[in-house]
Amino acid sequence: MNLRVTALLLACLACLTASPALAQVSYGGVPASSYATLPSDVPRLDLPPVDEAALLAEDATRAKGPLRYGALVPIGATLDELARRDVLPSGEQVWRAEIRSTGARTLAVVFEHYELPPGGQLFVYDPARRQVLGAYTDLNNQENLEFGFQPVLGDRLVLEYVEPADASFHATLRVREAIHDYRGLPDLVAKSSDGADAAGACNVDVNCPQGASWQDKKRAITRIVSGGALCTGALLNNVNNSGAQYYITAFHCGSMNAAVFLFNYEKSGCSSGTAPSNQTVSGSTQLAGSSSLDYRLVQISQAIPASYKPFFLGWNRTSSAPPSTATIHHPDGDVKKISFDNNAPQLSGNQWRVVQWDLGVTEPGSSGCPLIRSDGRFIGQLCCGAAYCGFPFDDYYGRFDLAWPTVKPWLDPNNTNPTGIDGYDPYGTPAGPPVISGLNPTTAQAFLPGSVTITGTKFSNATQVKVGAATLLPPFGFSIVGDTQITFTPPSPTTLGAAAVTVSNSGGTSNSQNLNFIETNPPLQVVNPFALTNTTHSWQYGGGSNDLAFLLLSGSPTLVPILGANVFPTYSVIKSQVLNGAGLGSHSSLVPPSALGLTVHTQVAIWDGTLKATTAASISVLF
Repeated sequence: MNLRVTALLLACLACLTASPALAQVSYGGVPASSYATLPSDVPRLDLPPVDEAALLAEDATRAKGPLRYGALVPIGATLDELARRDVLPSGEQVWRAEIRSTGARTLAVVFEHYELPPGGQLFVYDPARRQVLGAYTDLNNQENLEFGFQPVLGDRLVLEYVEPADASFHATLRVREAIHDYRGLPDLVAKSSDGADAAGACNVDVNCPQGASWQDKKRAITRIVSGGALCTGALLNNVNNSGAQYYITAFHCGSMNAAVFLFNYEKSGCSSGTAPSNQTVSGSTQLAGSSSLDYRLVQISQAIPASYKPFFLGWNRTSSAPPSTATIHHPDGDVKKISFDNNAPQLSGNQWRVVQWDLGVTEPGSSGCPLIRSDGRFIGQLCCGAAYCGFPFDDYYGRFDLAWPTVKPWLDPNNTNPTGIDGYDPYGTPAGPPVISGLNPTTAQAFLPGSVTITGTKFSNATQVKVGAATLLPPFGFSIVGDTQITFTPPSPTTLGAAAVTVSNSGGTSNSQNLNFIETNPPLQVVNPFALTNTTHSWQYGGGSNDLAFLLLSGSPTLVPILGANVFPTYSVIKSQVLNGAGLGSHSSLVPPSALGLTVHTQVAIWDGTLKATTAASISVLF
């Protein structure tokens, strides 16, 4: 067996044992130094020391933004200047140089000019060859000429470039800077993979039940490694559904020219399972950007492999606030999380303001993550904010509607001017609306409905469920159990009888099935557990058509034994109502100032000649 074949087998074994956290798309092969006898005296560049303590102290005072892990150390030299050159008997030429940054946990370099001829191969490895990255080839050439790769473990790395004897031109490999990892990126990755010491405990994995209706959208979001920091961003669709690799993040995350984009970094289960970290592509070209609006639109240079199954988010370019929003992100560089605000965001100058997260928050490393409407459309990217698990308030997102004039040439090249478009899923289920096959149960009590299950198909990407005139939105309005099942709690109806139930996704709206609302027995109270004076205490109830309903308030805990329409003791408030033809009604009464400091007892009773139903509650009147 010749030396080259032996080296190939050894390299394959090394690939099988290499850390997946440091894998990256490359094009195979092995360094020439692994199969050819070359001199061992490889020149080494020792970089100036990095003040890690000062950097860590500075990090402790930084506001929400990119999660910095590495210091940028300038180099500004070509591989020709740094390396020794050797010529093999075949005529191939080999350049090798070592770079050391003492104390670095991992080390990487960024090329400001990377241009290889066909057949040229660049390899990167640590001196012990625990990791060998590459080959990187002319297929990694970019229009902007920059290139970066995932870091190598330890504080030393070797650059080895192999050029064929008949190369059409000599490569240009100019190193701009090294990235000295002073925090331990592999440890961050390992911790976030098992859920310890990474994102705050209030954050929710994207594959928990709350994320069930976002399983397509999540595939648009990636973690970014760029310039010694971690951010988040998302792929955006264009009106032609062409799959052009347009990607948006925050401007303050820095240049994306040599960024590494990590796809599908998420646990396979809810707070369980493993998170693959080897689905990466590198490099992009900026198309548009603004520091004041804090956005950067780029086009990812390297083709995203089909095995990553990327999704392209739809968008809405209006300033109309949606009823609720969600964000999918990598807080503290952690595995993919999802957060929800169940209320409309507010316009705040150039930004959308999320007043309070209802589930999860954002953290450093979430910068650039998308703010997504309840219909699945992008409206902005995270710029800044104050939220963390102990304070889920005040996050701000740059407004996409203000960025539209400068991003339009790429997202709407034919000037069709839609106010919004749906996402594009080149790898999803066939297009088309959901189909409902049944409801269980088919009846529900007004104000006491229980849970209803919808069965059918194409539910995985459902964006809303309608029950009569009421619209339910995920994740609080309904839950997607799977592609064939949705569960929800019906809202309080405005009338008894049949209400049409439909399910919608980006492909359209389903057929309808009727849910029949029947009278509630006993009536259900709708009341706060305490009340202030001069505030209204309210009930809703369901009875039968033309039943008589009474509302009673008293300072006495003794409930009224209603024996007939004319038998009542003296109460402070007595109201009556004949129920309408639908058999639904409501009562309300102002709690008077005279009740301050007392406990007020309330009762609703329904009468149809004999006592039909009664329900009571008590409230403490506070000041």
